[in-house]
Amino acid sequence: MKITTYSQNSSLVLRISHHFALSAGDRGLQPISGPEEVGIPLEIYFNDDGTEMHVTTANPGRMHFFEISDGPTKLKLTKSLEAGEGAHHIAYTKDGRYAYVQNSFINLPGMSEGSITVIDLQKKEVIDTINTFSENGLNPNCMVLLPEWNSAMGH
Repeated sequence: MKITTYSQNSSLVLRISHHFALSAGDRGLQPISGPEEVGIPLEIYFNDDGTEMHVTTANPGRMHFFEISDGPTKLKLTKSLEAGEGAHHIAYTKDGRYAYVQNSFINLPGMSEGSITVIDLQKKEVIDTINTFSENGLNPNCMVLLPEWNSAMGH
């Protein structure tokens, strides 16, 4: 997996192989099409010690893990996990053990599954999927854990 950064029209661009690229500039974070684009990057989060970055992509729904301990321009993709269609916001537990990925992006076809993917951050694996909302015809567009469980690094 090749990760490069470069400047384009006064923006910092993050290209992750040929899967997708992000541009951070005057217009905010923007996706840039590549020859083998596999997702629409939606959210970027960082762990508490600043050594890892998490990126969600909506279609296909995934959560990507990047090692950033060598600096923000020296990213290393370490893992990509399947989530649900429309992987978007992430809520983290205070102890940093679990991530909850909300799989719904503004009710667009192929991006609004309505499930929640539970990820063990230590093992970097999906451990469960919560379908309570989708099974009852609901499609949540935001998620926050209760204060006693919520980490400030999440949504």
